[in-house]
Amino acid sequence: MTFPFSKWLKRCFLGIAILTSCFCQVYPDVNKFALVMTSLPSSVATVIDYRMRKKQGCSGLLTELFASFSLCWFVAFLCWTIDQAACDVTLRLGFPYFHALWHIYSALGICNLANYFIMKQIEDKQASSAELVRVPSCIKYSCYSYLKIHPSAYHLK
Repeated sequence: MTFPFSKWLKRCFLGIAILTSCFCQVYPDVNKFALVMTSLPSSVATVIDYRMRKKQGCSGLLTELFASFSLCWFVAFLCWTIDQAACDVTLRLGFPYFHALWHIYSALGICNLANYFIMKQIEDKQASSAELVRVPSCIKYSCYSYLKIHPSAYHLK
């Protein structure tokens, strides 16, 4: 199952990325606009895709990856908002690291999102099975996890 407007969305995001890459050199605030214009719609599209899959009965692995992505993305957005709104205050308090935390949590969120889409392809094609390895392994919704893919016996023949 593919998202109904996937080709259209890819072209729009590519166009926005090319356009803003050119303009952000001249106007740095264009970079913020580009981040909002690409991250919010793609997050909404992911939520819609997840809800469509949940109605059809998706695996628990997809649910865990979606929850990890959502948690990381929410924490990243919170850190970015604090950094933008209260940078002077956090500097005076001696904790000016919210921008760095934003980078870390957004990277972890993107890693979980990539794993989500890989697992989605595995489930669609039923070509292999996968196991989610969490780091640290004691936390169910760990911010960092990776997929260990096991090829099916059908493809080994």
